[in-house]
Amino acid sequence: MAPDNAGNANHQTVQNGTICTALNVSDEKQCQENATSVNRLFCYFHSKQCQDLYKGYKTRNARLDALNAKPPYSLATASVPLANQTFGDVDSEDTLDELHRHLFLKYSLLDRVIRARKLHHSRFFFLKLDYGHQNYLDNLQSQKFIVLRALERLERRTAEVLYKQEKWFSWVRQCQDEEEAHREKEIKRVKRESALVKRHWKELKLRMNDLRSKEDARRQENYLDEVYRARMSESKQEEEANWDPIEEVIENERGNFLDLIRHFLWRDALREDSKQNSESNNARGPSQPEKSDTTDATSVKLGANATLKTNGSPRADGTINGQDSFDKISSVTTKGSKSAKNKKKSQGPSNAIQEPIEKGTIESRSEMRQRLQQGSEYKYEHRPAALLIQGSIENPVITSKTAALPDDEIDQLLKDIFEIKHLLFCRLLLSHAALLPAALRAQSIEDFLNDEDISDADLRDICLKMEQPGLEEIRDACADLMRNGQESTEDDDGELQDDDEELDIKDKKKQDQFAFRKRAGALPESWSSKQERKLRKRREAGETIRESILTEQTVIDFGVIDDGQYTKKNIRVKICGKLIYNYPSEKAMTRGGWLHFSIIAKDSNLYDAIQLCRHWDEFFELNILSIFHYFPAANWLSWVGDRTRSQFLQLGFIPYLEFSDAEKMTVHHQSARNVGRRTHAIYEARNFICAHIQRNNAISRRFIQYLAMQTSSLCLLVRDAKTSRILIKPPQDELWLVREKSGIGRASNKEWNVVKKVGPDFFKEIDSHRKWHFGFSEYYDVYVWDLEAGEQYYRLYNAVQDTLIKANRFCSGADFYNPAAPILKTLIRDPGSHRVRDIRPDKDTDDIYTEIHDEKRTWFVHTDSIAKQHNDPPIHLLYKEADLLEDQILFPDELQDGPSKASVREITNSMRKLEHGLPNMRRFVLDLDTDEETDEEVDEGYLKKIKESRYRSDEESEEGSDEESSEEVDEESDSTDPDEVHEHSEEEEELTEEQLQLQNLVEDWFSKTPYEAPDMRQQFDEWLDREKANIFKECWHKADLEPGAQEKYKQMTDLVERMTEFDSSTPARKIFRAKILAWLKVHPMSSRRVFKDIRKAASTVGLFFPLGFYEFEAGLEFKESLLVNQKERAKNLPDRRTQMSNDRMPAEMWKEWDALPRNGHIKDDLPVEWDNVMRPIVAHLFKEGILCNAYTPSAAGQGIVAAEPGRPKDLYIDYRAKGLTDKCMPPALQNPHQPTTSLLAQTRQFARQNPNARFALLRIWSAPHFYPLMLGLEKRDELSFFDKLGRCWAWKFIPKDMPCSEWSMHHQSRLRLEPFPMLREGANVLVRRDLFLVMGLNEGDLREVATAVAFAILTRPWRWEVDVWRSFVNVDLEFLEGLDGRWFD
Repeated sequence: MAPDNAGNANHQTVQNGTICTALNVSDEKQCQENATSVNRLFCYFHSKQCQDLYKGYKTRNARLDALNAKPPYSLATASVPLANQTFGDVDSEDTLDELHRHLFLKYSLLDRVIRARKLHHSRFFFLKLDYGHQNYLDNLQSQKFIVLRALERLERRTAEVLYKQEKWFSWVRQCQDEEEAHREKEIKRVKRESALVKRHWKELKLRMNDLRSKEDARRQENYLDEVYRARMSESKQEEEANWDPIEEVIENERGNFLDLIRHFLWRDALREDSKQNSESNNARGPSQPEKSDTTDATSVKLGANATLKTNGSPRADGTINGQDSFDKISSVTTKGSKSAKNKKKSQGPSNAIQEPIEKGTIESRSEMRQRLQQGSEYKYEHRPAALLIQGSIENPVITSKTAALPDDEIDQLLKDIFEIKHLLFCRLLLSHAALLPAALRAQSIEDFLNDEDISDADLRDICLKMEQPGLEEIRDACADLMRNGQESTEDDDGELQDDDEELDIKDKKKQDQFAFRKRAGALPESWSSKQERKLRKRREAGETIRESILTEQTVIDFGVIDDGQYTKKNIRVKICGKLIYNYPSEKAMTRGGWLHFSIIAKDSNLYDAIQLCRHWDEFFELNILSIFHYFPAANWLSWVGDRTRSQFLQLGFIPYLEFSDAEKMTVHHQSARNVGRRTHAIYEARNFICAHIQRNNAISRRFIQYLAMQTSSLCLLVRDAKTSRILIKPPQDELWLVREKSGIGRASNKEWNVVKKVGPDFFKEIDSHRKWHFGFSEYYDVYVWDLEAGEQYYRLYNAVQDTLIKANRFCSGADFYNPAAPILKTLIRDPGSHRVRDIRPDKDTDDIYTEIHDEKRTWFVHTDSIAKQHNDPPIHLLYKEADLLEDQILFPDELQDGPSKASVREITNSMRKLEHGLPNMRRFVLDLDTDEETDEEVDEGYLKKIKESRYRSDEESEEGSDEESSEEVDEESDSTDPDEVHEHSEEEEELTEEQLQLQNLVEDWFSKTPYEAPDMRQQFDEWLDREKANIFKECWHKADLEPGAQEKYKQMTDLVERMTEFDSSTPARKIFRAKILAWLKVHPMSSRRVFKDIRKAASTVGLFFPLGFYEFEAGLEFKESLLVNQKERAKNLPDRRTQMSNDRMPAEMWKEWDALPRNGHIKDDLPVEWDNVMRPIVAHLFKEGILCNAYTPSAAGQGIVAAEPGRPKDLYIDYRAKGLTDKCMPPALQNPHQPTTSLLAQTRQFARQNPNARFALLRIWSAPHFYPLMLGLEKRDELSFFDKLGRCWAWKFIPKDMPCSEWSMHHQSRLRLEPFPMLREGANVLVRRDLFLVMGLNEGDLREVATAVAFAILTRPWRWEVDVWRSFVNVDLEFLEGLDGRWFD
């Protein structure tokens, strides 16, 4: 038997004059009538009501027991309990219908019994604790839950049987699955329902008054007690049948939900009028529920900008409000945190639940109108020392409230919001599986609300969702208002995404070839936050779901589909007579939609809206509109902050974390020497800014590149949020932000202890402190910090802002608003209210952008915290000619109108790959040269032939074959196309007897001379030298700034290659090359590159000997070339700056620089016109890898601009402060500064001794600004220099401006001849810096000696080349004497 409270407490003491202890059913207040029942507990009315409730639930208990005793056959014979029953084995519609009737009746009976028992106990025995009764109620609740879930599974099975062939059924099934996954616990829904009623007690007051009047009417029967008793026996059974208290309570609850829904949808205008009349006639003040409206509020403030809802759940992308880690959350939030966490784990990617709005009540139409008419108080959020400037374009006046809207705009807004509320209601129904069938049937919202088939629980659920809709749902409803029936689903960024994927694939291949070394604690190649990973998964899952559902464009009304032939795209569903898409809009919402959003979600702020933006352009428009106070939302101004922040925001630099206390935190203490033992305590900190900028944007690319080059003052790290890759990063030693050292002794002897540094832990920490996150991934994460510790924050701020100005290419003060120009051209400011609104083309004339360009406007510039008035900003802040010249070099793709989208990638060149990567070992294994690709699609037969030729050459040499066959094999292995046979027009030459004898001698020497075959290590070192040499030469020639240098070099290489092909086929010429090798004592098997080197040397020198090359087709086109005509070429001096180092330059070169005043600021010290010369040269050298950034605040030299006589201005580096002169050089080094007369004197003496003497001047190739000599890493900082902007640069190769640089070049040139004693200096070869003077007894002797010298220059390590354009070969003494002296410099 079920325990019960019968209400007949006959053993209680009867007391006269006691008051009824029951509570009114309508308002839960204690009855004030006298207790007249037998037990003296209740008045007559409540005593009868108590008995009726008791009889009602006892009768239903009996029916329930009878129903359980006779279940349907399929349930009675089932082996699975009802809690686990899926009805998958039931295929009959009749059986399904029988099961549905049985379970629905059981559910109704359980619901009535539970409600009646609860009502009976709570109204009549609320002071009594009956644990047995409560235990029985819990058992009934469990049965009810099991039956409800079984009904849902039964409905799904029924739909599957009936509509299995319908294409849209899979989508409905998906909605059901998602709702099941996100279902709240019933106990939580009951609590939310109670809170809902308390919050909206005013809206339910009319219904409460109706219930109270009904109770009062029934209470009048107390005065007719005698008449009632007389009729009791006649009408007892009829009355019991007509009035059931629990049915009346259930009907009242349903009416409450319907009234609340109508209130939320603004469909209760008449109710509001009657409500106002009722309130005016009601003399009582606010009752107790009004107090609970504030004390039981379900939202907890977390700071000035963010809220956390107890009944909300986090979004699927993981975005959170930053105050979570700073503010304590009340116990209300703590109670719901566990369930919220569990729900978050089960949350699917395609049905994200947004945190609900912080609202105690939903505004009525009149309340919203009043708010828009009167404005709202601003809620500022900025630093204590914020800079708010009145009179600016953004803030003509500083007010405390939002501007009031005119009545006509309010009317239109309210009309739109009315429609949005209905669309929101329809979209909520679309996601509710139980209500969806009724919503599809209904032709209007009233038809839906009047549908008796809708359960009270489902009405409760939709009412709870309507009262606190998620921001995502509000945003979707606002977007639905603007969506049309032909919406395109193509991705706006599809093409760009494809390009990005292709670039990422290429980058991945490059990373495979050049694997970067990792130091302990080094930055990873990629990093992504938890929110970014969730967003990526949600987007991927959403795209997969949409692709599986949407296949073709059409409009579908679910109400008329009756067959299975439809599988459509852009499905539009008719919900309550309104057509809406079955998926939320993924496109950017219009400005009007965000205006509606800001009004509806009045307690939200821009931090919430940012998370709902679909891409950067949508966010940036919201950003600009908020800066100009477009939205009538008080909280949205907190995003703008003070003037310093708003300037960043206008330029597209979106900071989310700033640290500006480095100057206060930095402390240096070291005790004096003569006061005890030395102690030190040092604590250093750096200011930093963390921000976002737009991805794949030309401005962003320039901004990042400009910042990356300012290594003398700041460090930069850039991360791509979409790919998670770290694109730009400083050296490992510069990642620290806070460090310390302390102890006894000198501070310089102790290592730093890094407290905080930029890395994964830092990324996680700042991510946890953030107030907002983007809902898209098309942005770059930028981290900027000072290079030096303890700097003032404004220096870092100014550096970033100045770089933004340059990147945006602002040429005047008005240009500062160009990034927002497309938006400002559509806005106008009312002169009276100063309110910003959309421009009306038919009425308005001057927009805000036109107002900005007013000639009368004055500009104020703050420099080092000092405000100065200017008609235009200072020239050094604006984009000028020097910036344009630098951009043309760094970003050549922008020359053709400039790309609208440009991905950010660190400027790469062969030098950077060499320094930061490892060699590609596949190339070494396959013995490939630098110009041969390692593509996977390389012909395998070709690779096999390369390897076979290598082994065949070794075998033939061991068998004593002549060098001719070995050379042929080598030629085949080095050829770019081994299957091609070069046909020479010259007939095969017959060897003379002298040549045959020479051949025999050479072969005999090769066969008898021992040589050591290189082992694997030596082969690898040789291959590595060859790889580095090709990389160096590529960078050197690209960095050659001599006019026409690239064309000259190409002509020279083409001519040498043609000559090599011509000179490689005849036996006589092969014997000539072998003779040279034998004379130099170089065995051909000592290196596989020997034959190639000697061929190139012989071809380079042979260009100027009568070998018949220019008579054949291969050389005919070069016959008239200035390169071949040495007499004419000697008349045209090269347009190159001097090779003299600082210590050798005349004093006139430094005169202008020395005369300039020194103010301590490089930007101000150097003339502006110098920048136009210096920066393009520096940019070119940097881009090609000759220069690199130096992370140091000081430099050894200063870049200046000077002009030599007869030449334009050029770049020179002043290293005079180093004080190096010739006297400082080691005595072992030879002085390269021999006068030209001494060289000519030696040639004259040689000519007198040898009447047929011929001469050659072989010049080593070098660029105008540097020698082809590598500079050690430890020496780079010693030769660093500043440019005009104060940027610090370091050389990778020895600059010609370096003091005594000629000594280094001269020494290296002499070292090239040391391995060959027969070429020792002084006999027939003279060396002067990079010039080799070769003297031959006659033409034949000169060819041999010059070829040998060229071989010494060109061979390993293969970095040097003979500059044919500045060399003269096979000339006589008269020619040399007629040369201009500058040819010898």
